[in-house]
Amino acid sequence: GTLDLSLPALTKINLIFENDEFQNCCYDLNGDINCDEILDISDIILMIDIILDLIDYTVDQNYCADMNNDGITDISDLILLIDTILDL
Repeated sequence: GTLDLSLPALTKINLIFENDEFQNCCYDLNGDINCDEILDISDIILMIDIILDLIDYTVDQNYCADMNNDGITDISDLILLIDTILDL
């Protein structure tokens, strides 16, 4: 027989923030993509979803995810977020 190594289809998820409160949530805490005022695994998961284009994200979410302020959300931002969470 053969081994099936195909990946399951990925589905985009729409994130909805009530009352448009997202707009200024991360300006005090860069990387706080979900606006809960805590940097944690939830922000890491959201950043991965943004990098892989798995979710419809806002300009503000992309701004919050851009940890190194180079205008692009990528693996370097993810590493900075993880380092910040681990306090490295």
